[in-house]
Amino acid sequence: MVEIEEKKQKQVQITADEVTIQTLFSDMVQIEANADNVIINYLQKSPGETEEIIQAKLFSRIALTWTHFCKVVDIMNKVLEDNKERAHENFTNCLNIKK
Repeated sequence: MVEIEEKKQKQVQITADEVTIQTLFSDMVQIEANADNVIINYLQKSPGETEEIIQAKLFSRIALTWTHFCKVVDIMNKVLEDNKERAHENFTNCLNIKK
């Protein structure tokens, strides 16, 4: 006989001060990776962009273990799938961006 253990999802209570709670817009992301972790740099483009150089300001740098990075990727894929219809035009445009 196999017993299945049910895991209850814990609630997370988040606290933040007025500075931390501010939402910042990021129009650029860089990802660095090594054997131990993944680092996500959130950037804001600055005036002065040329054909060769993009000017950007780093405003947040988050390091994740590979385990947590994989969880974030799964969550982002779910968010994309859940919001595809509501944001169809923006979603379609972002998929059609030429790299």
